[in-house]
Amino acid sequence: MLCRTGTFAYLHAVVRRISRIIQVSPQGWRRAAFLDGTRSKVKVVPDKMAADKGEKEYTDTISFSKGKFSSSTFLARGFKPADYRGEAEENEAEFEVEQTSDTNGVVTWQGEIRAKNVVGRLTWKKKDGTSLSYNFDGPKK
Repeated sequence: MLCRTGTFAYLHAVVRRISRIIQVSPQGWRRAAFLDGTRSKVKVVPDKMAADKGEKEYTDTISFSKGKFSSSTFLARGFKPADYRGEAEENEAEFEVEQTSDTNGVVTWQGEIRAKNVVGRLTWKKKDGTSLSYNFDGPKK
């Protein structure tokens, strides 16, 4: 049975990703410092619900160093650098990190680095229970 080239390429990519996940760790995420040295100046844009609550667009610098992720904006708000995890292949990587602050809550970052671009979403759950979501994107440095 013949298969369309696009379908084959898609299935091949899925199988490659699954095999990497199985080989990397039981959880499927690398915990090593595979993104160390990566930095990006990203534009952070609130989603509609956050904008309706008065949140504004801003610029942030995110970085990966010594197995930790840091955001300059959230560092100033008491969120310490935190361990990141994810997976990487030749021209792309995915990462996830959770930063906490004793006074300001929890920020969860989920992002992708594709070629020279960093894109993703962050959710800030404040101590008072307010949840704010933002999209971010910018060039990889």
